[in-house]
Amino acid sequence: MIVDLEELVRLRTRELEARNRELEEAWQAADNANRLKSEFLANTSHELRTPLSAIMGLLRLVQDGLCADRDEELEFIRQAYGSAQTLLTLINDLLDLSHLESGKLRVELDPVNVRGLFDSLREQTVPTAEQKGLALTFEIASERSSGRGGAGSAPDVVVRADEARLRQVLLNLI
Repeated sequence: MIVDLEELVRLRTRELEARNRELEEAWQAADNANRLKSEFLANTSHELRTPLSAIMGLLRLVQDGLCADRDEELEFIRQAYGSAQTLLTLINDLLDLSHLESGKLRVELDPVNVRGLFDSLREQTVPTAEQKGLALTFEIASERSSGRGGAGSAPDVVVRADEARLRQVLLNLI
């Protein structure tokens, strides 16, 4: 009976040790998931605030009558609309998070005019930078400085990309 009881204790001890290892691994996985969730929320809040700040800043300029004329008002409203489109894209991406998690996120590769994209980004970000007292300039090398000669303006460069995601990456860099 003593031998059987000792064997039973050893068996139960091994079972408990195995269960403890499983619980430790589960705890580490849960802790890692919680850390990733916190990082995701921090990044997401930043991503959402960037275009929202641009929208609010541009509309505040119009609302406070700080525009030089009606054309400038319309330009600021157009820029705010562009930022609103960026914000909508971000929100749609968040709503499609289940696709990302399941590996079904679609990347739309379409022709993107790089000059047009940079012009749009400049219009979207320069007013906010100026409000903060920052100088933000965008320079595109001319044909002459790139060794191609010509009239002094860079040619349009078209690449295949997912424009919304490329725009977001560039906004993050800016």
